[in-house]
Amino acid sequence: MTHRTPTHLTPTHRASTHHASARDASTPRTHGRRATARRTRTLVLALVLAAALTAAGCSRPTTHHKPGTSHDTATGPVDPATQPPDESGSDLHDDDHGDGSNGSGAQDTPDDGLPDKTVRITVAGGKVTPPPGRIELDRGDRVALVVTTDRADELHVHGVDASTALAAGRATTLSFTVDRTGLFEVETHESELILTQLLVR
Repeated sequence: MTHRTPTHLTPTHRASTHHASARDASTPRTHGRRATARRTRTLVLALVLAAALTAAGCSRPTTHHKPGTSHDTATGPVDPATQPPDESGSDLHDDDHGDGSNGSGAQDTPDDGLPDKTVRITVAGGKVTPPPGRIELDRGDRVALVVTTDRADELHVHGVDASTALAAGRATTLSFTVDRTGLFEVETHESELILTQLLVR
């Protein structure tokens, strides 16, 4: 008995064969896409990991401070604050009392320069010795008043606005330069005594 190979398939057989062929043909492409997706995910993870490691290395804190210190913590010795120098280049301290003047350049103690005129006056019991007189001076002369009184008082020179406190029983020297012409009185404030007059030409 001879078997004949069918040369034509029924529509149902052809459709089944077509779907099987399509399924067989699409299988390699599907596997390829999945493999590509896996490789892409692996590459992305590798890049993310590398970026994270790089960021961690770059973000490691660097500091110029010693361990345990910060901008809020002072380290090392602190220099004491100093006052700025004055115009003459010397520093002023709390115990510097200036020249003892009221803006006129007068001093209550003699300086290293010798005065052009020294006047010695004593006050005792309200009496001035020598009696008040008139002392002639040239403008620019340096004067030293040496006053001894039996009671605490204040010595004042008009014209140059020089003054100083007088201690009872001890000599007090007031030195100053007469920088203007005129007739100026030397007096005590508390006892209101005129000690002498300065005539500056």
